[in-house]
Amino acid sequence: MLVDVLPKWERMVYWIVGVIPIFGSLYCLYLEGQSNKRWLHPSDFQKNWRWLGHDQDQSDNEWSMWKSSLPWLILSNICHLSLSQACFFFSAKKKVRVFILSVFDVAALAMFFGVWPVLLYLSKFLLMYIISCTSCIPAVWLTAVIMTATGINSTLLEWQLRHFFLRNPDTPAHSFIVASGFFDIHLVSFAIDKIKWEQTKYTDSKSMELDPKRNQIPIYPEVSKEYLSPSQETSVTEDNRPCFMDFFFYTFYLPKFVHGPIYLFRAFYLDINAHFNAKEQTMDIRNICTNLLKILFWALLLDFLLHFFYFSSLGSHPSVVKQLSLAAVCAMGYMQGQIFMVKYFCSYGLTGQLSRFDGVTPHPNPRCISWVYSYTDMWKYFDCGLYKFIKTYIFIPFGGSQAGWFNHFRASAVAFFFIFYWHGARINLFIWAAGNFLTGVVEKIAKCLEQSTPGVRLKSKLSAAMQLRLRVIFIVPLYVISCWLIFCFFFDITTTWVIIEKMILKASWTKILIENLIFISVVHNAVYISMLRRKRRAKSQ
Repeated sequence: MLVDVLPKWERMVYWIVGVIPIFGSLYCLYLEGQSNKRWLHPSDFQKNWRWLGHDQDQSDNEWSMWKSSLPWLILSNICHLSLSQACFFFSAKKKVRVFILSVFDVAALAMFFGVWPVLLYLSKFLLMYIISCTSCIPAVWLTAVIMTATGINSTLLEWQLRHFFLRNPDTPAHSFIVASGFFDIHLVSFAIDKIKWEQTKYTDSKSMELDPKRNQIPIYPEVSKEYLSPSQETSVTEDNRPCFMDFFFYTFYLPKFVHGPIYLFRAFYLDINAHFNAKEQTMDIRNICTNLLKILFWALLLDFLLHFFYFSSLGSHPSVVKQLSLAAVCAMGYMQGQIFMVKYFCSYGLTGQLSRFDGVTPHPNPRCISWVYSYTDMWKYFDCGLYKFIKTYIFIPFGGSQAGWFNHFRASAVAFFFIFYWHGARINLFIWAAGNFLTGVVEKIAKCLEQSTPGVRLKSKLSAAMQLRLRVIFIVPLYVISCWLIFCFFFDITTTWVIIEKMILKASWTKILIENLIFISVVHNAVYISMLRRKRRAKSQ
């Protein structure tokens, strides 16, 4: 039982002030969305669940893409997993199983995208494999940067779509763009891991000759074991080193290919290697089915809500956003964040649960953004695959958090530049990434000041309740700025500026005071939930 340092009446006030306005603002968003629908693009709406009597907002490309590809995704993955289980039933060797599944996955992707896009993917893979044979990590990154540029540069992207997709008009172009982003990251992962393994092999070969018992080579000792599943907490031996087909299978692995998530090659390979060589299956079928039902529930709920809340379509019309009330604008941003989390939960969750049949350990679900008050934590717990990729291949190689302030900030700057570039290299994304970097710097400095001698002395003179109140007051400005930054990611700059004007620049002092009270209450609730999580985690350990 967590002992709250605040009085019960104060905690109750925070819950009331922090939660009730959310429901009120959502109601405003519903009413104003319906009344302003005539000013939105008719193509944004479609009659889906006709019995509800409302049109559905179809302007979210990611969600529409996922739903449209869902029948193919489910059918192809059922075939993939059935083939995998058949290989297990007939006791096929691991290499044979990997080869059979690789052939099927490429064939399934060719049926979905068309032959020419898959040939483009194959040529990229072969090029990266050849580059990795040079054992030059900078060359790998240079190749990846050029490949990514073909997906974010409008001229190069138009050339690809014109030359590859006119041959197959039914190919989903948006799916191709998204899949290419994940594909490029997985190319980097396998190439760098391959180079690391080869370098470790040559470095340790002499010591292995002197000590025959030393026949295991550790993988990335600098990466904490908290990111590894039990089956991954082993080393790669000379007998089970990955071969060409292992890299190929990882890169074209069907469940994760189109919609992600990101798996590091090292973790993926060790999971697959352990599972495909096992004599018996150890899957928790009941747990997998339970999680799939949860995903179905949230997918249906999201589809249901899109009939009533037109936040996505409204966000693409700055002139309409100007006409909305402050409550509706805040609800629009709130719903965009919540739905973004649910989309990740559904798309990544479905892939993760299906991959468990092949022994792949799924990432944790994205943490609910309503209770995340630090956007440093948001990066850690929202998209775990992307976070692990950045930490392993960018942040730690550039110095990490243990090599002094300069190296820490340099590594963070490079990491956020990569995030900006990989997501599309647009001006709104630059503001979003640069702003997140600066808020991270401020959080780092604030943490150091808190742990300094004056900070410790000040805390010793304050009660636990007063420490919590002051902490929240200092967190709120960064929290609000982080919300504005995430609006740059969800919307364009014009819409984001309209939101900022309504919240601060053109708002009355009364409204600003009310906003601050609500934000303070929200952050208090988030901190309390965070303490509950830590207490529960410590108890489980």
